[in-house]
Amino acid sequence: MSLQRNRFDAKLKVHRDVASAAREAEKIAAAVGPREGVKFHRARRKVRDALADDGASLASANAWAGHDKEAKDAAAHLQKVYPGFTVQTWVGMHWSDDPTFNSRHERMVEGLRKAGIPEGDKKPN
Repeated sequence: MSLQRNRFDAKLKVHRDVASAAREAEKIAAAVGPREGVKFHRARRKVRDALADDGASLASANAWAGHDKEAKDAAAHLQKVYPGFTVQTWVGMHWSDDPTFNSRHERMVEGLRKAGIPEGDKKPN
């Protein structure tokens, strides 16, 4: 099985959105600053938690938990940090071919909808 590699195209909004999200994620991850000698998995967990606290995961998780105000607040924060972010922005990011991961990814997508993230335009395959 070969992986298709797409090149960045600044003319495509989704590519610009992903690049913008990556720049923001880099800032968040850099702020975590794991100490030298910290085991990789612990450092990775700290970065993951910081990213989750900053947006999409927080909005989705709160929506699924029935914490509507917190979900809406996280969605509003996400829109402020990533203007124009939509459910379809998230859907358009290929994360994994693993079926277990993808079922969790679908739950995340539904949580973003519940949190009030705009749907956006569905991208053609």
